[in-house]
Amino acid sequence: MPFGDGTGPFGKGPGTGRGMGRCGTGGIGRGLGRGMGRGMGQGQSRIFTGWSPPTNDISQTPQQPISEEQELEMLKQQSQVLQQQMDMIHKRIDELSREKNKMSGKKIAVVDKKRCTGCGICADTCPQEAITVVDIARINADKCSGCGVCVEQCPQGAITLKK
Repeated sequence: MPFGDGTGPFGKGPGTGRGMGRCGTGGIGRGLGRGMGRGMGQGQSRIFTGWSPPTNDISQTPQQPISEEQELEMLKQQSQVLQQQMDMIHKRIDELSREKNKMSGKKIAVVDKKRCTGCGICADTCPQEAITVVDIARINADKCSGCGVCVEQCPQGAITLKK
């Protein structure tokens, strides 16, 4: 244990020194951890030369206070990034669902994102509850039966049936 304080490396307790033997033994002992202490090689024991507390604890890092305006701007930026990621995820889900449905020959509803206003009429009329609206309508291809009710009810003509 470093300096006899009983904490072990990084404050995680005895025997946690990357498979290098028990703490406090001066590095004496075979490296019994995975990879023998040096990656996947044949690591040997070594003498412990020092210890320092972990530095990844945010509470120990001095931070400058930010204004509410700065925090608001940061949150808006994070929201935009998350929205872009969600759009990419939904796009990929739609692609995979369409591929699955093409193989089965089943028609499903597809939303034209440029025409959709997000009014929600399609979601309200879908008998399968396959449509959700978050900014624009999104079709769950696994639930869509291809009945076409949403196509008929969409006032913008933003939904079509496709294989």
